[in-house]
Amino acid sequence: NLLNSSLDKLRTILTSTIKYNPINIESINGIDNELRYTSIYIPIKHPLLLSKSANIVNEYQNKKISLFVKPILLIGKLEVSSKWPNDLAAITKLKLAILLKLIELLRSQFEITSIIQEDSLDIVYEGYLFRLILLSDPEVSIASTYIPTQPSINYFHPSNLLRLCNHNQAVRAIASNYACFPDTVRYFSIWLSENYLSGTNYVLYT
Repeated sequence: NLLNSSLDKLRTILTSTIKYNPINIESINGIDNELRYTSIYIPIKHPLLLSKSANIVNEYQNKKISLFVKPILLIGKLEVSSKWPNDLAAITKLKLAILLKLIELLRSQFEITSIIQEDSLDIVYEGYLFRLILLSDPEVSIASTYIPTQPSINYFHPSNLLRLCNHNQAVRAIASNYACFPDTVRYFSIWLSENYLSGTNYVLYT
């Protein structure tokens, strides 16, 4: 799987190679169904996100190329440290500072393009767009009783992110033991869509 291979290389860069952040990234976990083989769409590299050396001009000349790119969501678990503040707003600002520093390191050391978002970092790597969301232990503890004053559809609650990580690992484990499981999930998802049920609350998170 090309996507998982690219993720493994990016994971090594973010968790092992880069060691100049004030607080390092301990682990990287994907939470998208493309990473657990249950997506009905095959994850492919986007030609506009490939390096210039890929000679995409000649290969895609006179062909239509979609400008839409679906980001692959990643959770970056930050290491335990006494440097973490006890205030959720301060933690959010510290995570933003880490992401800004990460942009500089990725560009200077690996020539990897990344773009900062409100609460995440978009990383362009080997034709894929990875969206990195940072998560810390103090944040999970504090956020368990925290309700945002201005809810947003883009808001990722820390405890929910942990559940998504656990879900991804569980589904991957099932897929590795039962080869027919991913295909079954994909066919079932298609059936739901064709029967106009894909927008209901009964759809399982695949």
